Amino acid sequence: MTMRTHVGTMASLTLAILLAAPSHGVAKQLVPAQFQGVWQNMEGKTGVCKQADWGTAAQTDTHIRISPESVDYHETQCRYTSIPASKADSGSGAIRLTLACRGEGETWSATEIWQLQKINEQSMLLVASPNSKHPYIFAYQQCVAAGNSTAPSGSGASSPANAPPAKSIAVASLPLQRGYYVASGTSCDQASNATLQLLRRGAIGAARTLCEFKAIEQTGPTSYRVRESCSELGSTTAATETVSYEIANDRSFTTRRADGADYNARYCVQSSLPSPWRDNDIRGLIK
Repeated sequence: MTMRTHVGTMASLTLAILLAAPSHGVAKQLVPAQFQGVWQNMEGKTGVCKQADWGTAAQTDTHIRISPESVDYHETQCRYTSIPASKADSGSGAIRLTLACRGEGETWSATEIWQLQKINEQSMLLVASPNSKHPYIFAYQQCVAAGNSTAPSGSGASSPANAPPAKSIAVASLPLQRGYYVASGTSCDQASNATLQLLRRGAIGAARTLCEFKAIEQTGPTSYRVRESCSELGSTTAATETVSYEIANDRSFTTRRADGADYNARYCVQSSLPSPWRDNDIRGLIK
């Protein structure tokens, strides 16, 4: 979520800083004003997003809106249940939040660490998970107010060529909720063999194909490079290829394969799917 920023080159350092965020006494559950507003994951995009995009046709699943008492994502809302009091001079300036989330018919809790940084004169929000089993770090660009639709001069924000090369980091897994994913544009209750995939522990599979993850590298704040070994069900041979993943949040992704084919999908709660997927016992595959 960046403007092809420098964030990818500092992912590991930033994550270490965020995870060291100070924990002060619990304050009233209102997020500080400097975090509030509309933000967008600009990874792989150029240009500038606008605060006014929220609630219009320009809003996408890469936008988030931070309000005093909650943060809104595409089809998901998380309310703050704990926000430690922050101090302007407290080391990294990061805050640690506990969230109660609801979306797609499910509820869950999460802990995240937020930090603001200036990169190429752009205000960026870095979001990290301290969960060692499913770590992630995302970067969002602050959307500009009406009447200010151009990137700061000299920022190079819309010029990927100005960004330094990204360093890849080996990671154990993709920062995605395991379970069923349906192709974007298809409602969960209309899923079929042609539009459905199951993200399981160490692999992703469709109706007749299973792709095992052999190696995963994080190449940017939302970018991953995965070496997959894919085979048809019942076959004894497998083909290996490298697939690029763009992960805007933990419940949606876009893949690009070597032949240039793109695939966009979002997570669907199992109970929202048609039979037989609604009734399949997948607990042993996703734990």
